Amino acid sequence: MHCSVGFQRQVLAVSGDVGKVGSGPRPYLEDPARGDVRERRHWDKYMSAYEAALNATSRPWAPWYAIPADNKSYMRARVAEIIVSALKGIGLKYPKVSDKDRATFAEARKELESGDE
Repeated sequence: MHCSVGFQRQVLAVSGDVGKVGSGPRPYLEDPARGDVRERRHWDKYMSAYEAALNATSRPWAPWYAIPADNKSYMRARVAEIIVSALKGIGLKYPKVSDKDRATFAEARKELESGDE
């Protein structure tokens, strides 16, 4: 998932108020000792490195996806679309059930429905 630099600032600053850094409900995200705020200065370099890594390692049979994560409902819908598309692409089918197996299942169902312990 990929969040924008603006969204990251919002998360780190807790509701957009930079004065609250380190005092919000999730101080572990804003801990200046972790260097999150300082590391934001290198955003463009990080994005270039991520893009290079994704381009170098993504393959048609094993693609990488950079999903925008600023809007959680959009992000989740996009991930679901990718999963559904991948599943459709592999041609899954229900297995063929033999007559013998159907009879075994029917016996098991009858036994379970009878309530005998």
